Amino acid sequence: MANRVDRKKHQASVKAIGARFRQYLDHVWHGNQSVLAKAIAVSQPPISRVTTGEQLPSGILLLALRERTNLNLDWLLSEHGQMLLVDGIGSP
Repeated sequence: MANRVDRKKHQASVKAIGARFRQYLDHVWHGNQSVLAKAIAVSQPPISRVTTGEQLPSGILLLALRERTNLNLDWLLSEHGQMLLVDGIGSP
């Protein structure tokens, strides 16, 4: 029973992060996954899997977003703070 509850919580977290990532993608990149992928030098399929709530963002994707965008990773992962960092790329 505990594993079933943990699995449901995990699935809910994955979907919530995916929804926030989709919101960011739509707001900043006009929904264009390919353009974002090129801008941060990662392949497009992992971006798609995160936005659809199939998987959590990998460390590689998170690092690329941190280094090359002004997405607030605290907001993405836990909904704390604003979507975008005020001081720009990579600034807390």
